[in-house]
Amino acid sequence: AKLGIEYHGFHWHIESDVQHLPQFKHELAKREGIRLLQFFEDEWRDKQAICESIIRHALKKSVRIAHARKCDVRVINRYEAQQFFDGNHIDGHTQASVYFGLFAAEKLVMALSLRVPKRARERYTDAFEVARMAALCGTHVPGGASKLMASVRTWVLEHGKHQLLSYVDLRIGDGSVYKNCGIEQASDTAKPRQWFIDDLKKQRISRESVRADHGRGMSQKQVAEERGLRELHGTKNAVFCGNVDKLPVHSSSAAVVMTAQPVCATKQLTAPPKPKRLSKRALRHQAYGTVKCPVCGDEVSAVKRALGI
Repeated sequence: AKLGIEYHGFHWHIESDVQHLPQFKHELAKREGIRLLQFFEDEWRDKQAICESIIRHALKKSVRIAHARKCDVRVINRYEAQQFFDGNHIDGHTQASVYFGLFAAEKLVMALSLRVPKRARERYTDAFEVARMAALCGTHVPGGASKLMASVRTWVLEHGKHQLLSYVDLRIGDGSVYKNCGIEQASDTAKPRQWFIDDLKKQRISRESVRADHGRGMSQKQVAEERGLRELHGTKNAVFCGNVDKLPVHSSSAAVVMTAQPVCATKQLTAPPKPKRLSKRALRHQAYGTVKCPVCGDEVSAVKRALGI
């Protein structure tokens, strides 16, 4: 298949008469047998390494290869997942219920996270959603998605669900990774993805971060206009949904998920837990100690006891 690449500068894509262009160009390229990758200005500026990795993968020119048959699947913690997705996924990290990592010689080369569906929960009550899936920048992992999906299959069934759901941004992806794992495309979203643009920072802002002000009777769009934000449109998302029984089965992967210990993605120590905040009273007790009151039996400050208060 042919490959096309387009760079969208914010200045040229915020007017109302051109907001439909990313979706229109995607459909036109698809009809002509062209896979069109579309990157926004802030993505190329702030995440150029990720953009280049996506292009290299589409051209089958990845810098490194890590074969999944030599990798182990492990459950990783939120801190490790955040470090990995922020550095390797074009949309960065997002909260999820569980995070799976694929390790080659103790190096995290691919990760996948699952969550309860954020949208259309009443429609997908029997499903978990793939929140993020990404490979290490510049790395091609043949069979990586299949091996991760085997562990996903086990985890989803153990938690009482039977379906897997995912949204694929057609501006970047084509969903072939899900098709290869047995999950077919169910539909497209009704509307293209939308953001707001901060003209001063030249940065996209998620629609969820701009809320309607019901106290002043203002809609989300009115609040955005008041803040000087303008709308930006991308392409539609492809909706993939299917029964997890169609996913690959690797007995070794399923066993590793439950037994392996997490290894930090960045070869550094996991972030230490935050110390518990103590009240002033607890701090005084910690500093001066406590004694038991002979009258009531309660633990009281040694200082207060000595002073008779």
